[in-house]
Amino acid sequence: MEIIDAIGLLASTEGIFAETAGGVVVGVLRKLLAGGKLDPEAETVIINSGDGLKTLDAVAGVARIPAPIRPTLDAFRRAGLE
Repeated sequence: MEIIDAIGLLASTEGIFAETAGGVVVGVLRKLLAGGKLDPEAETVIINSGDGLKTLDAVAGVARIPAPIRPTLDAFRRAGLE
C-alpha cells in the first residue's frame, strides 16, 4: 500500500501518473527524509521514466479510470474534458 500511496502523492502534488517503480522511488525518498538520511533543505532530483498506464492493475482498486472515448473533438467535449 505504501507504493500506491506514493503514486497518489505524486499524482496529486505534481500531476504525474507514475508506474509502480515511480511509487517506489517516491516512497523511498519519503523514508530517507523521515529517517534523517537526506537533508530536506538540499536539492534532490528523482527520476520517473515510466508511465502509470503500464501498471494500471496496481492502482485499479483506488484509481478512477474513465471510460475510453472516440478520438474526436466532439467526443472530447461531450465527455466534459475541456
